[in-house]
Amino acid sequence: MRLDCRALLLTCALALPGFAQESIFVPLSGVIDPLRGRLFSGTLTSWQIEDAGGTPVHPVGSPALFAPGVKVSKGSASLLLSGVPLQVFQQSGLRLRLGHQQGQVVTSFPFAAYSAGGTPGPVGPAGPAGPVGPAGPQGATGPQGDRGPVGPAGPQGAAGPAGPTGPAGATGPAGPQGPQGPQGPQGPAGPTFNGGTITNDLIVRKPNPTFVIGTTTDEEGTIWLGNSAHGMNRRYLGQNNAVGLFTTAGRLFLSSRGSANYDIAINNGSVGIGEQNPAGKLDVRGAVHMGDTQGFGNVMVNARVDAANTAVSYALIARNEATSGPEHGIVATTLSSSGTAMLAEGNSAATGTKSFVQPHPADAAKEIRFVCLEGNESGTYFRGTGRLTGGYAVIEVPADFRMVSESTGLTAQVTAIGQPAALWLESLSLERIVVRGTADAEFHYFVNGVRRGYAKYETIQENSGYRPRVRGVPFGTQYPQEIRDLLVANGILNPDYTPNEATAARLGWKLEDPAPAQPAVVERR
Repeated sequence: MRLDCRALLLTCALALPGFAQESIFVPLSGVIDPLRGRLFSGTLTSWQIEDAGGTPVHPVGSPALFAPGVKVSKGSASLLLSGVPLQVFQQSGLRLRLGHQQGQVVTSFPFAAYSAGGTPGPVGPAGPAGPVGPAGPQGATGPQGDRGPVGPAGPQGAAGPAGPTGPAGATGPAGPQGPQGPQGPQGPAGPTFNGGTITNDLIVRKPNPTFVIGTTTDEEGTIWLGNSAHGMNRRYLGQNNAVGLFTTAGRLFLSSRGSANYDIAINNGSVGIGEQNPAGKLDVRGAVHMGDTQGFGNVMVNARVDAANTAVSYALIARNEATSGPEHGIVATTLSSSGTAMLAEGNSAATGTKSFVQPHPADAAKEIRFVCLEGNESGTYFRGTGRLTGGYAVIEVPADFRMVSESTGLTAQVTAIGQPAALWLESLSLERIVVRGTADAEFHYFVNGVRRGYAKYETIQENSGYRPRVRGVPFGTQYPQEIRDLLVANGILNPDYTPNEATAARLGWKLEDPAPAQPAVVERR
């Protein structure tokens, strides 16, 4: 829009308030839009004082911007020109040039200022109060007040129902033994059985009896109970697959597959399943299934370390001893799209990378892994695209970002797109971000914060991730060569990558001996 200055009717007065001699108040009235034949309405975005020949006097160069723009309604408006030196008005023939929101000239008209030595005019009436700004964030909770006096005791309530019956008391001491009765008559001699069928109960009364059914050879159906080396054993014809309960060399074995394949072994208080010499209280060689027939079940593992134990406490250790290939230590799965396959109630850490896995769109044998971005803080961020209007834009901070981020430590980046423009941040807070610029350009923004409660996170901590556990065995085959060499350089490993026992002793780390070779268990009859 462009107004014809020859048809422009307006009045212009200039007041110099005593409180700021370089702030100029200019009221406008009667501005006519000749294109529509009515009073002009629109938004003024820039101003510039020029001399009678059109040369800029103030500011020199680009026009000054109204921030925000000045709205003209029905030909009237009030302009505040800030930062105008008083010596500008020593000149005559000055004109005021105004521009609207698309950068075009609205009008240019003459005006004059009072002499700087004149008497200031009276202060104008106060303008109407602006709208109430948004509520600020809630302040911190004040300290708890003193505890009030205890109120009077209320009336006693009705008696509750009787509680459950308590446990039975301990059994009293046994009474004195009665006198021995007379000896009964001697019974008939028992039969001697050598084949055939026993139809009555068979009772053997003698100290330390040996009861043998069949023979001790590999005949079909052979069973023997209570010989000098075993509790119970059964063999099949010509097969080394004894089934039974064995005791030998201070150990107890339960087997269904022969003497070389014991299913369960108990050795010095430790239990082995598929393992003759358990290395821990429970040593299972093979897969473990927990749950019902559909595979559903819960597993809870608790760990408590004595205060004198300086070793790292692990509630659960999962170790896959494969040294190559796509092998996994733990696989956790949930079938719920809103569930969590693995939840860490506390900090989580990884000595390797952390990544998400995406299917390859064209190759079923491949997958895509993107590695997480890592830094020295627990960071939060949001990003987006905005546009300046009248050199001004406001970014409203999302509610979820406000709820999880600290109010301090915020940073933001803005980048103009589509055209050159100088952009800057006027203000930055958890409520909103105000962006200013020299052109009405579109821009991208990227805002970073720090997670609430983690502003004091320390990156250098005690070593708990790189502690070897077994002496004499190379450590860290899952790590890149550079990491293993770093562990050699800081003294955790020897040059052959086995644990440095001097370092472990100095730091109080407990190293275990390697598991011994599995000896053969000889079955004894």
